[in-house]
Amino acid sequence: MTNPKIPPTLAATLALTLAGSGPALAQIPADTALVFESTQLLEPYYKLVDVFGRGQTTLREQNAFMAVTSVAVDPVTNGQFFWIGAAASLPGTWRSQIEALARFGQGIWGPWSQTPATRVAVGASRIVTLESSGTLQAHPKVTFGGPPVINLTINQANDIAIVGELLYTSTSGGGQAPVFEHDLANNTNRTVGSYADVASIAVSPFGVELALGTQNGDILRVDPVSGAINATQPTGLARITAVGYTRFNTLVWTDGSTLWSELSPTTPLYTSPTSILDFSVAIATGPSVTRYGEGCGAGATSTWTVNGEPALGNSAFAIGLDNAPPNAPGLLTLGTSRTRWNAANATLPFELRSFGLPGCSLLASPEANLFVVTNAGGRFSQTVPIPSSSAFAGLEFVAQAFVQDNNLGTLGFVPTEGVAFVVN
Repeated sequence: MTNPKIPPTLAATLALTLAGSGPALAQIPADTALVFESTQLLEPYYKLVDVFGRGQTTLREQNAFMAVTSVAVDPVTNGQFFWIGAAASLPGTWRSQIEALARFGQGIWGPWSQTPATRVAVGASRIVTLESSGTLQAHPKVTFGGPPVINLTINQANDIAIVGELLYTSTSGGGQAPVFEHDLANNTNRTVGSYADVASIAVSPFGVELALGTQNGDILRVDPVSGAINATQPTGLARITAVGYTRFNTLVWTDGSTLWSELSPTTPLYTSPTSILDFSVAIATGPSVTRYGEGCGAGATSTWTVNGEPALGNSAFAIGLDNAPPNAPGLLTLGTSRTRWNAANATLPFELRSFGLPGCSLLASPEANLFVVTNAGGRFSQTVPIPSSSAFAGLEFVAQAFVQDNNLGTLGFVPTEGVAFVVN
């Protein structure tokens, strides 16, 4: 049933009704960087950072049982990524799932390279690894076991990038050093050009440009056909340890401590409490649900649940809470932004100190507000049917709940973490 307090336009968009909740499929939101950090005590070390500056979240239930050197999101399906284990006991390439609400899922080891490596790159059909010796191995993405399709060595190779069947390898050697193109389908090589002090490489998703991160903090934008430097982009940072592209051909890069985007060149997207070892940007579009921010009091222990994915035409999609206070009233707020509360002309997150909740924040623009009641298990669920119109493809909606807590603040209610869902 439609809540009369919801603005009519939003009510038509979301068509809110009641329903139950269940598991959702996996997805890394498009235009999100999967950032791998060095460990800090026992804290998780993978984060999903929105490259448009809308927030970041830590992957839950991570398995930090070995050292990792490199990560690469699958460009075809954002539900999985590949990473390189550097431990002596189980070296080589792993594939891991990202499950609903940013949970670290199942891992598969060893059908590809089983040798320690420093970089991994993933194309539409190949997995390529780079060993410290300069040996490159290319394995079919769908074949389990067996020898590599390509096995070659490039002296002083330091990074790799792949688009389609074209593999690009950067090298370092003091002064000018070559960048190579290897056609994986035909097993042929050519030199793109020679460049000074290259530390990292990326190729645009359309193959029309290479980005070379340098030791002095510049990014060279190179034509992969002619080898010409089309532009030099100073970042003001030190060594560019990793660089990547979004699906819109915009650049993202890191100096090992901060993550940056050319869309926001004066403020980092994310600053690591330890160090960023590698990242990879998700470019495949698809529906996704991701939690973000932090809750307070009883809201900090409440967890989001989802039913299905926010796919176009999915009338059963639902969001809800678990582990909330049982048999208690609450408030579910939904909106269209996690960065701006237009009605109050305020930036989000918005601290709720003036409402008696210092240190707690409003995380979702409160454009629709629904009263809810949890059951005896501390759960409620709210259906958000997704229209079938393609006009909604790519739109992000957000939600936050306020649950009962008489021990914090003066309102009797405290906020949970936020949840963002992208329709596709």
